Amino acid sequence: MTQKKDPVRSQQITLDNHQLTLYFCDIPPDTNQQNEFIQANSHFLSPHLASAAPKRQAEFIAGRLASGKALEALGLRNQIVPSNADRSPQWPENVVGAISHKVNLATAAVSRQFDMLGLDLETTFTDATIQRISRKIINENEQRVLLASPLPYSFAFTQVFSAKETLYKAIYPFVRKYLGFDTSEVVDISENFVVLMLRKDVAKKTPCEALFKIHTIETEGHILTLTAQSSQR
Repeated sequence: MTQKKDPVRSQQITLDNHQLTLYFCDIPPDTNQQNEFIQANSHFLSPHLASAAPKRQAEFIAGRLASGKALEALGLRNQIVPSNADRSPQWPENVVGAISHKVNLATAAVSRQFDMLGLDLETTFTDATIQRISRKIINENEQRVLLASPLPYSFAFTQVFSAKETLYKAIYPFVRKYLGFDTSEVVDISENFVVLMLRKDVAKKTPCEALFKIHTIETEGHILTLTAQSSQR
């Protein structure tokens, strides 16, 4: 009998001398494959997505498969991460984590070592998309930082968008409310990181200071941003 292949794979990375493992799961690209994937893993699906399109259901399940494998590495076996009332992931006690998905890939990471953890997965935005959403994402000062960077503008803009999403996920358990992209501002950017300054009134609600270094990794055709922070207070 052929052994069923594990759909989740891992990649270990180093963040400021700390090891963290990312878990990835492919999202089936077409409806027939998505339906098979959903049927095989229906126990991972949240009730609020019972009537959602197959693509959305498959995205959710892939994220839960990745997060379940991440929790297993912490010794927490057979864990299905439920959703809070606000649809955010409900992590086990003393565990922080984050899930993201884009196109045909989902990723997750968890930790007991850090107090805040966020990640986001994107594909590089087109020029048309950047033109359409730019004013909602960055201000004039941030645009000058991006233009002064040697990075291709489309890459830098996508990186900043993703970094702000990552920071939002990291701070959400402490603020528990929607925050706009103007909540943080780009201070510095390179190929490997974005430095964001969190608005002070928001930062004081978190266990960390206002300055956040958001790491950038290019993986499997995606831009992945990630931050993991320990308490600084």
